[in-house]
Amino acid sequence: MPIDRFYKYCDRLKRLELRLHLLRQVIEANNGKIWAKKVLSQGAKFCFNLLGKN
Repeated sequence: MPIDRFYKYCDRLKRLELRLHLLRQVIEANNGKIWAKKVLSQGAKFCFNLLGKN
């Protein structure tokens, strides 16, 4: 893998990590849950739920 492609890949991972962190903060602030499921031959599937107020 050429070095420039490696750095682009690292930048994408950092942006994804930041997005997931922000998403987790928003979901947990609203009493929700977030989790990841492994999907064979496709990577991961991120799931979440938000609990509504009664």
